[in-house]
Amino acid sequence: MASQRLLNYFHVRKQLHHEHLLPLLGFSREFGLLPGMVSPWMHNGSLTTYLEHHLTELTIGQKLQILRHVAAPISYRMRNLQ
Repeated sequence: MASQRLLNYFHVRKQLHHEHLLPLLGFSREFGLLPGMVSPWMHNGSLTTYLEHHLTELTIGQKLQILRHVAAPISYRMRNLQ
């Protein structure tokens, strides 16, 4: 049951397109017990990795810009998946 819900989510997620949302290329079951989403490789890694290495170097303005870039596709997703 949970696997089917996850597959349904992947199918819906793959159809979403936003400038601050990486495209979903597919999913893999090779990295653990649960399937993982596969997106294009990013030079700076994930946002979590980037922030771990650069958070203290970022200005308040840069941090707010990152926040806006993260919030925009979340808002988009909420409007388009209902």
